[in-house]
Amino acid sequence: MKTLSGQTGPAMNEPAVARFYTRRDVIIIVLLTAAVIAISAHAPSNTYAYAQRWQAGASIGVAQGGNWLLPRNQAWGLARKGPLYAWLDAPVLMLTGIYDDFTFRLPTVAAALATALCVYVLGRWWYGRRVALLAACLWIAAHHMVRLAYLGTTDMLLTLWITCSIMCVDRLVFHPAARRNRKWWACGLWVSMILGALTKGWGVVNLPLVAGMTALAAALGPGFEAHAAARRPGNAILLIMRLILRRWWNAIKAIRLWWGLPAFAAVTALMVWGMFAVGGKDFRELVYFEVIQRATGRGEHPPVSPSAPAILTLMYYALPASFFALGGLLLVRPSAWLTRKGPIYLPLCWVIAVVVPFSMAHGFRPDYLLPCYAPVALMGAWAVDNLARRQGRGGTLLPVLRHAFAAPAVIIGEGLVVIASAYLLHRHLPPSLAKLLPVPAEVRGESWWILGSVIVLGLGVVAWAIRSSLRWKLGQVAFAACVGMVGVMFVYSHFVSRHDRTGDGEKMRRFAQRTR
Repeated sequence: MKTLSGQTGPAMNEPAVARFYTRRDVIIIVLLTAAVIAISAHAPSNTYAYAQRWQAGASIGVAQGGNWLLPRNQAWGLARKGPLYAWLDAPVLMLTGIYDDFTFRLPTVAAALATALCVYVLGRWWYGRRVALLAACLWIAAHHMVRLAYLGTTDMLLTLWITCSIMCVDRLVFHPAARRNRKWWACGLWVSMILGALTKGWGVVNLPLVAGMTALAAALGPGFEAHAAARRPGNAILLIMRLILRRWWNAIKAIRLWWGLPAFAAVTALMVWGMFAVGGKDFRELVYFEVIQRATGRGEHPPVSPSAPAILTLMYYALPASFFALGGLLLVRPSAWLTRKGPIYLPLCWVIAVVVPFSMAHGFRPDYLLPCYAPVALMGAWAVDNLARRQGRGGTLLPVLRHAFAAPAVIIGEGLVVIASAYLLHRHLPPSLAKLLPVPAEVRGESWWILGSVIVLGLGVVAWAIRSSLRWKLGQVAFAACVGMVGVMFVYSHFVSRHDRTGDGEKMRRFAQRTR
């Protein structure tokens, strides 16, 4: 099987050496994911923020009240999202009897690890093993992951099901599996779609995103130039439309839409009907707030979107992967960005299918863009690997990109050294500088020791990045940036964030434990 970059993909029966590298890659991904989650778990609690208390209340309501169909929180209010998160979390609470931050976030933790492995699998299919490992590491080391990978909401779980759906679509449409296995991939597609609908939005979120990515990517391909060369413009447009419709029809047949969509609609409609029957007026008001107001921006309490455009928000929160992805756009001709001959057309279609709808929706939040962190990481990893393979051959732009790709790791490392040193020496700083560096009221003793090791980590990242860049080992440069981001996550989650400076989360957590 050919990958998007034109290389031969791994065979189904890998030799012993390839299996060893695969196991090593999985161990690296698991360790990096565990490090990110451990940092977030060790940081001061923020369960009271970001609607996590509502989701935790829904899980408690299922565990203690048996409200499985329509979970209610402890204040007897309806759960704002789908019931799947509470269904997964409630058995853990019932079996262990532990009501704590980690048990409330366990579905998110499992979904983060599973999504990282899905990104690795997609990278293997599209680009090869080296790109796959780097893509998974870039995904979990994204700037926003320090919060999203350990957040008690439905965003990470929804991202897992959307990623699984796109994996199944890829094996049915873009890189078809063996004919005898396609029915299983079709079943996996529609099961993941149903699970996504039960997680958040009742199908309003995941169905348009997956359908949009599939429709856009399926329409692309060779043949437009020949039709556009028709003498009459009207004939050219008709020929192009017929070509697109034919490709869409082939994609519809490949994903078994004739039985998958009715099954999806039947399960979703049955669940919504049952919720209406149980919730009555409360559920209607919930649907109005979660669906109607977010779509129209009107109502009693309309959601407010941030001022920054969605694409800029994505570029910021997906750093450093988004920086490498921008370099990938420079390595590919613009005419090949959205063609099947180009190596980045599938990730780019994925990004477009997520960013465009959320740019038009009201009440947009940065968390909504989590489903397209994976394609950004895949594009960034491919760009790093492609530039490393060229080693400066192919124009004056490549040496410039080499230095640019080394910049994130160097800046991250130097920033860690400066900021960690400033916190350790905050008592000796001038008053004017000390005001700019507020120290949290409560800092655990081991956090100061870890902060001291962050300085060593920053120095190591800088040395590793510079040495690897000079030798054109850009994959190691990107890995150095990922390692440095772990240090950034620690500093942010333990010293910079609002929850650390106020300590409100820890106070609420201790109060809840005493009252329980």
